[in-house]
This record gives sequence, structure tokens and C-alpha cells, in this order.
Amino acid sequence: LQALSLTGAALVLLGYAGQQYAGLRGDGLAYGLVNLIGSALLASTALRPLNAGVLVLEATWAAISLGIVVRALRRRGGPPVG
Repeated sequence: LQALSLTGAALVLLGYAGQQYAGLRGDGLAYGLVNLIGSALLASTALRPLNAGVLVLEATWAAISLGIVVRALRRRGGPPVG
């Protein structure tokens, strides 16, 4: 559980640092994917024991990140989604 949590946190922070310091686009596929995976991992670790605040925050972050991924794929002409 700790490994999942640390991996999730590292991915979210990697996306943030990449956007702030390395020119990673906030609306790009890479940014959306690292945030989606990282926040999903963190949300899963908030289930047991239940940590409602973290679960709501990370599930919302994952949903927003999924929207970024979908839009980025549509811009690329990727597979149709939804």
C-alpha cells in the first residue's frame, strides 16, 4: 500500500514539476497520463482505511486528468472516445 501511495505521489509530482520546469504542456497527453495514473493510485490507497478527503480529492483529480487525456487523444486523431 505504501509503495502504491509513493508511486502515485511521485507521478503527480513529476507531472507538476514537468509542467513548471520542463515545458510539459498542461493540456498534453503525457501530463494527463501521469496525473491520471498517479491520482488513481493515490485514490485506491485511500479506500482502506477510508480517508474520505484524500479519496474525493484524488478521484476528482483523476477525472479531470482523464478529460485531459481524452482531449489530447482527440487532437492527435487518436481512437474515438465516448
